[in-house]
Amino acid sequence: MAQSVKSGVMARTLAGNERTGGARVALSAGRWAAVLDQVRGRFSKLVLLNLLLLIFCIPLVIVFLTRTAYILAGGQSMPFSGWMFVGFPAFPSLAGVAERVLLNVDVLYGALMVAGLVVAGIGISGGLNVVRTMIRRGGEFTLRDFWQGMGANIGHVLPAAAICGIPAYLLLLAVDYSRYLLAVGQGNAAGLIVGIVFAVIGMVLLALLFLWELSVGANYKVGFFKALRTALFAVFRLFPFNLFYAALVALPLALLFFGSFLQTIGFVLMFLFGIIYMLLVWMNYSQWAFDNLVGEPEAAPAERAAAPQADKAQADKATALEESLEQATRLRSDLASRPVKPIDDGMTVYELPASFTRADLQRARASREELAADAKAYAEAHKNDEKYVVYNAQFEKLEQEKLEREREAEKAAQKAQKGKKKARGGEGQ
Repeated sequence: MAQSVKSGVMARTLAGNERTGGARVALSAGRWAAVLDQVRGRFSKLVLLNLLLLIFCIPLVIVFLTRTAYILAGGQSMPFSGWMFVGFPAFPSLAGVAERVLLNVDVLYGALMVAGLVVAGIGISGGLNVVRTMIRRGGEFTLRDFWQGMGANIGHVLPAAAICGIPAYLLLLAVDYSRYLLAVGQGNAAGLIVGIVFAVIGMVLLALLFLWELSVGANYKVGFFKALRTALFAVFRLFPFNLFYAALVALPLALLFFGSFLQTIGFVLMFLFGIIYMLLVWMNYSQWAFDNLVGEPEAAPAERAAAPQADKAQADKATALEESLEQATRLRSDLASRPVKPIDDGMTVYELPASFTRADLQRARASREELAADAKAYAEAHKNDEKYVVYNAQFEKLEQEKLEREREAEKAAQKAQKGKKKARGGEGQ
């Protein structure tokens, strides 16, 4: 199943290295409509898979909740006001107190969140393979795909979590410290604000780099650093699309930071379907990007060797079926398929004498017409007899099956033609 490969940085790096795992199923609908159908058909299995992924995210969740609790506790325990003497309250300066509490908490818990992300990456490794298998096979997956994915993807996910998480942690501390300096009135305010903006942009880029590293590592057999370079190129090559789909990915997480009602919805979504939702959205988007920037995958050597044999076997089977149908059709007897009146009831055709007149010709013609009418009446009266109905039904069934195969072949050809038009449209983009 060799297919087209495009030119470009990503194509030169990734073309021919796609991971195997079964032939890709042609989409019967749009890319996102197909994913929605897959989710509707397997929602309960996906919920169970999401719960399995949440087990690996428990350390990260504990760190996040503990960090939040420490921030709230720190705000309540600070001596914002105290009494020096009776009747003489002291009002210390509150400038920068909240920012200092946040900085102190993030020094420890920011590092622990990076460690929690690495632990969660173990489960994400398996989830990536499951989602990739769903997209590739049209929704079919097994628990075995999860364990296989842990072995295949962990070499990409864990280093990516560390390499992207540690700089993001340092940028977070830089933002906290800059906010503290702004609150206490130290340093250049304009410079600090610009630094905060660049730090936030850096964290966004690191998040996109992490997501793309997951996609490249899950879909292609390339080394980690080669995948990292490819992911870095994809971050800037598709930056507007990346921002849009990253926002969709982060939607369940964003709900956790709003009011109590939306926060409750966010917790329910994350518990039931959140992680799988995020992986599905990003992997489906990145698969679209790979199809447009890298090209449709080329089959692995084993698949290339097996494909002609499979095609030949299928063609031989179809040919044998057609030959059996033609043979059965030829064996169909016209005498056995319809009632034929036996000539044993005294009806005869008038025979012309050696010397005949016009009247003899008319009499002979009339006798033949009478015999034909009698045979037709007999056939009409007995056409629904069981032996004729059963005999004809087997051939009618074969003819119907042949027509259905021809219609299916025509539909498949039309679908393939539409797929080629869509592929040409994608190349134009």
